[in-house]
Amino acid sequence: MSSSMCWGVPLSAHLVVVMGTQYYDGRENTHTDYPVTDLLQMMGHASQSLVDNSGKCVILCHAPHKEYHKKFLYEAFPVESHLHHFLLGNLNAEIVGVIENKQDAVDYLTWTFMYRRLTQNPN
Repeated sequence: MSSSMCWGVPLSAHLVVVMGTQYYDGRENTHTDYPVTDLLQMMGHASQSLVDNSGKCVILCHAPHKEYHKKFLYEAFPVESHLHHFLLGNLNAEIVGVIENKQDAVDYLTWTFMYRRLTQNPN
């Protein structure tokens, strides 16, 4: 199954084997790694509900890429806010009813995920 099919076809199996973690990109004329989200989706097909309690997944990749993939597959995937890219439009939308002055804008921002992540990741 290709990486695009893993999102659209509702298949499940006891064993999923991912043969390689790269694909050939004809436009760039290079081999490109699959996104980690595609690999996680492929791994998610390794279970048969109501048939068995656990599925198995084997990922075959180039040896130098092994540690990279282990890092992303065994650790939590980082989630960050992108509100700062759309902050102007978001504040403009809230000016009609929620935000009436500067303090309302500051109060509004303190309830966002971006505000909570700023202390942990200022970048």
